[in-house]
Amino acid sequence: MPAKAAKTICTKVYACCMASEVANNGQYGPDQLGCEVKLKTAFDGQKNAGTASESKGRATYKGDKLAECLAAYEKLTCEELKKNADAEIAACDAVFEAKVALDGACSQDFECLSGSCRGAGAADGACKARSAIGSSCMDTACVDEAYCNGGDSTCRALKSDGEACAAHRECATGGCNGRNPDGGMPNMGTCGQKGGPGTTCYAQDGCSIAGGAPLIVLALAALRRRRRS
Repeated sequence: MPAKAAKTICTKVYACCMASEVANNGQYGPDQLGCEVKLKTAFDGQKNAGTASESKGRATYKGDKLAECLAAYEKLTCEELKKNADAEIAACDAVFEAKVALDGACSQDFECLSGSCRGAGAADGACKARSAIGSSCMDTACVDEAYCNGGDSTCRALKSDGEACAAHRECATGGCNGRNPDGGMPNMGTCGQKGGPGTTCYAQDGCSIAGGAPLIVLALAALRRRRRS
């Protein structure tokens, strides 16, 4: 899984982006080989976590779903990824089948039927329901339709294109563009297609403040869509 997933993602990134567009992106740059090495290392960690969860009876790995997930990702066009770089592929959301009910012991989000394991660290945490819009996200993750606002730790509805934003996670289409990394505060961007207009690249870094994980990374890392905590 780690090598196949890394190659699938990095091939797509470099098909949609020029090397210069992602050179400064810590996840994908400076070249395709480096991208594959970095992502394989990240996915090795996910594989180890999944193996540990299976051994405890907290989740079941579905290799057929991973194959469907990667195949579906490969078929997406650059334009489709720019429209919503965090879009859901059903198979990606089912790579691990959760087994733990609310308040049960957990160490990973994907072990929980709710998709939210809170308080895990050196010791186990507990599966908790995700917070609705308007509720506190101090110690819980928000529902898919919301993000956790750092200022008041409250779940807020995702923003539409054209609205002011400070981070990708605030935007429904996954892109907060136009922020200046060297600018003063408040340093706001605008929600829109990830990576900004005029390019097929959805993984840029720099002034566009893009470069977040594409859907397959989110799916395999968190295994639930848009965990905005």
